[in-house]
Amino acid sequence: MQASRLISKLLLGLSLSALAGDTLQLHFIDVGQGDAELLVSPGGQAVLIDGGLPGSDKIVNPYLQSHGITRLDYYIVSHYHNDHIGCATKILSPNVVSGLQAAYDRGDTPTNTDSYAKAFAADYRTAVSGKRITATTSPSGAATSHGFVLDASSNQPVVIEFVAANGNGRITKSTTINENDFSVAFVVRFGQFSAVLGGDLSGSNGSDYDDIETSLASTFPGPVTLYKVHHHGSRYSSNTNWLAAINPIVGIICCGTRNNYGLPEDGALSRLADYKVDTYWTETGSKNADNLADVKGGVVLKSGSKPKVERLPDASKHQRVGGNIVVRVGPHSTTFDLVTDSPQTTNTYSLVKPKGDWGRLLSTPVGAPNEYVWSAVGVQYHVADCPKAALLSAKHRQQGSVPPQGMVPHSCVKPPA
Repeated sequence: MQASRLISKLLLGLSLSALAGDTLQLHFIDVGQGDAELLVSPGGQAVLIDGGLPGSDKIVNPYLQSHGITRLDYYIVSHYHNDHIGCATKILSPNVVSGLQAAYDRGDTPTNTDSYAKAFAADYRTAVSGKRITATTSPSGAATSHGFVLDASSNQPVVIEFVAANGNGRITKSTTINENDFSVAFVVRFGQFSAVLGGDLSGSNGSDYDDIETSLASTFPGPVTLYKVHHHGSRYSSNTNWLAAINPIVGIICCGTRNNYGLPEDGALSRLADYKVDTYWTETGSKNADNLADVKGGVVLKSGSKPKVERLPDASKHQRVGGNIVVRVGPHSTTFDLVTDSPQTTNTYSLVKPKGDWGRLLSTPVGAPNEYVWSAVGVQYHVADCPKAALLSAKHRQQGSVPPQGMVPHSCVKPPA
């Protein structure tokens, strides 16, 4: 199953190599339930953010290779949880990438968190020894001294500005602290385009979390184009104060099909929809169900007194699943492209979001006639390039240009225009 999934990703990923050129690229690599992002400047400088759970290097390393990334200039670690840095040492191996100038993280204070002392976190710190820089924040306008610049000699450089680290001094607990609260958050700026990425930053007090989002929102310098949704769409993040401050056009949710956490969660998704944010998910998620009647085309993950089912996107709330997701924007552009590989689409948005409305989707391609795939013993059918189609048993796999009667469409099947 893992091999089939990897082959599917590689074949689809290869088609994205054509994105190289005079554009800023921000890749959200589908590593399942974890985070891995790649930023490539127009001048070819590369920044990796996090990397995923142990084993995700089997996805990330071939992805880097398929996009011609052999040199990694910078590495940013949002925080020391396993689903963000569990495979860092295998990604940073010299036979994968070279040229690392600096690795930015939250530093070594405090040490009484739920994962600072874990072996994988210590392994990361050893791997980047001598190149670590503790991310620090500053008021808006001092990005160069509290971040770094890509393509510095260009007439339109890419500016990375850190806006949160170590809870911004708001956490005073003496007991064990959740690493999420200490997530490093930063803004990417390139012309009119901006993106904010903040790991698993918290937006709720209680349940072992502190509300860092609200304090950050009070000083945040204006709206952004794109938001990497905190904490995989957890109910403890993406609060209303934060969403009002950043007012993004699109939100990217990094989540894993059949995850054990019920992510993305109803409350976070509702808040994102209320603020009219188009969300793109790397995979379908999971949710707790009152009863199995809530399945509606998804897969039952867990039955019993507390059933859990696959969470499918709701098109009426501007939710989509995209697999590997790439955002690209050209110098001095007034638009940006959002490219997904599962299914393969390119959506073009205006960089200006109408007040109180969804972002302006300027164009979306007309797809070729669908070829459908399904299992003879299943209940759903898929389009042929759906990543879940690659997991169907060859013994029962069937295919045709007409949907099978009596089966329900998976979320990858788009309704007719």
